[in-house]
Amino acid sequence: MIRNIPAFFILFFLLTASGLAGGHEFCRDHKVNLDTVFAVTMEANHTTGYSWSLVHVSPEGSIKVLKSSYASINTGLMGSGGYETWLLKAVNNGNIEMTFVYRRSWEKDVPPYETRTYKITVY
Repeated sequence: MIRNIPAFFILFFLLTASGLAGGHEFCRDHKVNLDTVFAVTMEANHTTGYSWSLVHVSPEGSIKVLKSSYASINTGLMGSGGYETWLLKAVNNGNIEMTFVYRRSWEKDVPPYETRTYKITVY
């Protein structure tokens, strides 16, 4: 699963995408080659009902979602969190913006706990 991702991608996105701060909204800029598979890894805690959702990609169809997965941190503590990893593929050249929200799926009328926007330059 995550072991198939080159280690430098995991390290890059763990360093640039980790951390949860309630209600915090921010943007990250990255560059990737066309047809490159890349990972976005964010801290998460599915035991609380929260998970990440990709809610916006512009231009539409420029990113292909290959897989999303969750891995808990084996701390031995009940309710401990982990990491959610999204494997994505850049399928068009240009500037791409994608937005993830961290929320409980059943809370439709509640603002997300966190919003993350990534700007990807594909060349």
